[in-house]
Amino acid sequence: MDRAVPAFLLDAPPVLPADWSAGQPVPSPCISVCRMDPATGWCEGCLRSIDEIIAWSRQDEAGKLQVWARLPGRWQQQQEALFGPLPPSPGAS
Repeated sequence: MDRAVPAFLLDAPPVLPADWSAGQPVPSPCISVCRMDPATGWCEGCLRSIDEIIAWSRQDEAGKLQVWARLPGRWQQQQEALFGPLPPSPGAS
């Protein structure tokens, strides 16, 4: 049986909002689509692990930024698992 592909996985990797700047609280990557993928252990909405989700409210800002930094790589892994290798980014050599 094929697995349904959530539409939110097709757009682009999660990144910090463009209007965020240092000195502001780091926003949560949660998009209120809370389903854990048993294959990866990541939430299908925000791509965080259950441990990252649980720790979020107690984590310092640097730790939250580290979580954000991991999300694009997870998105790429998820995309490649679903659709195969992604084409190179424009300008990549």
